[in-house]
Amino acid sequence: MTIRTALPGKTPARVDTPAPSGLPRASRAWLDALLCGEHPLGSNAWAVSGSRTASGNPLLANDPHIVLTQPSLWYQMGLRLDDEADDAVGYGVTVPGLPGLIAGANRHLAWGITNSTVDTQDLCTLPATDPDEAWTEESVITVRGAEPVRVRAAGGARHVELDPPGSDGDGRYGLFWSGLVPSAEIEACQRMWRARDYPQLRDALRTFGVPVLNLVVACQDGTIALKTAGNVPAREPGSSGRVPAGHAEVARSWAEFLAFDDLPEVVDPPEGYIVSANHRLLPADAPLDVGVDWLPPYRAERIEELITTDAVVTAAACARWQSDVLDGRARHVLPTLLAALDGQSLETPLAVTCRRLLEEWDGHDHGQMAAPLVFFRLMQVLTEHWIGDRLGQELAAAMPDAALQVDHLMLTPDARAALGDQEELPAAVCRALTETARRIAAELGEDPSRWRYDRVHRTTDQHPLAKAVPILAPLFGTSSTPVGGSSHTVGLTSSAPSGAVVDGAPWRFVAELSTSGLQLWDVLRHGASGNPISPHYDDQTPAHTEGRHYRVPLLPSPDTAPNLLRLRAR
Repeated sequence: MTIRTALPGKTPARVDTPAPSGLPRASRAWLDALLCGEHPLGSNAWAVSGSRTASGNPLLANDPHIVLTQPSLWYQMGLRLDDEADDAVGYGVTVPGLPGLIAGANRHLAWGITNSTVDTQDLCTLPATDPDEAWTEESVITVRGAEPVRVRAAGGARHVELDPPGSDGDGRYGLFWSGLVPSAEIEACQRMWRARDYPQLRDALRTFGVPVLNLVVACQDGTIALKTAGNVPAREPGSSGRVPAGHAEVARSWAEFLAFDDLPEVVDPPEGYIVSANHRLLPADAPLDVGVDWLPPYRAERIEELITTDAVVTAAACARWQSDVLDGRARHVLPTLLAALDGQSLETPLAVTCRRLLEEWDGHDHGQMAAPLVFFRLMQVLTEHWIGDRLGQELAAAMPDAALQVDHLMLTPDARAALGDQEELPAAVCRALTETARRIAAELGEDPSRWRYDRVHRTTDQHPLAKAVPILAPLFGTSSTPVGGSSHTVGLTSSAPSGAVVDGAPWRFVAELSTSGLQLWDVLRHGASGNPISPHYDDQTPAHTEGRHYRVPLLPSPDTAPNLLRLRAR
């Protein structure tokens, strides 16, 4: 089940271009982090009811996306309570130090997660004397080889004070964030894997605060469901949080959170499937205001297409779809781009070649092809023209919905006119394609036969020690991997501006629930060890790259699964 919506009608306003290079060092560091891929992350999850599967059993698939690191943030783990019934056992992924499962399965159900991408932060200006300042704290940080540094933190019930964005120190600013309110995510993760049905799992989610997640569930009893969980501010009408506002206005919208029972939920939809891929789940006129930071619907549309065009869905098909590289964005906008280029004279022979590559392209982001690279660079140039020239290139690169905005401008002449852009689309696309050809030639040479997407689209997931101490790179590092896909394929591989892959789905998981037993398959990029001399340091990477999964017994023996933990019930 997925609700399709039109592209948003808002357009970027023309404003004075900020100067990120003039920001304080701390603020600059945050912007650098955003540009390295640490933006609101995605994920795919879908559940298919038994009415649509070959076995008649419900299926669940999940591949949560995070920044790719070595080792991965995700850690495969099995859990069992010896002092309870034999069915108190689960398997999935956690993060180091958390004795519970964030996503996974037990004998009764399986669940996956996606980022709901709802808006849980608001900036505000603070008055000279903050009436809501409930606390202050001063600390002294000891610095080796230098004088100690004294720092002050302050804030209210649901906001913290930020350093001013300028070096002059004028003005006071605050950040409201759901994470500033106490919540019990660890408790939820410890309870979810012991749930016996959807109502029990749903109840475990009530303590979840941040991040706000969509949980997609498939149960042995045939139930499939989606439930959003987390702290979402109950914003006043007209207070969308899209731009900074005064403290009093923002505080009114943060007086309370939306009730858990009012957050989005779907149970056993008539179409027999549920899809969650960071797209808009609620219709535009929904009474709940949860922000506008949706990612494009292209992955969700592709997953829905795959489910509905297969006569019957199988676990093997779900595993295969997790590596699908059909570019939903290209399918959406490429006809308009080619129509704009039709009959136009291009300035250089390489630009003509780029047009031919796009005309012959089937829309799949295969690494060995040149066309995906042309499309990737072309969309970069258009983004710089329509958004970057107005907001500043660095801030434009940090916009989570930049692709939606550019696509809307491309497809909607009135939106370009409202932006103040008098250039006709054919002229804009021709100029952008000429610049695209120049950039590719500069990085890969002027022989198009040597152009390949995966020459720039590669993953290099280094261990933190390899980055911090380059001399250790031969020991802790791993060779880069050429890959296909993009931010708009189900097999997601999001790129930095250079084209290097910075985040994706290191863990892929498929579960089939039946009355006779549970079948699980998964794969974790790299492996289950961060120790470079371990045989499991990188042993799953070939399977992950090739789109293969491993069969996982729910109760493997200790000899075959050293990461199986046995807990004692209290």
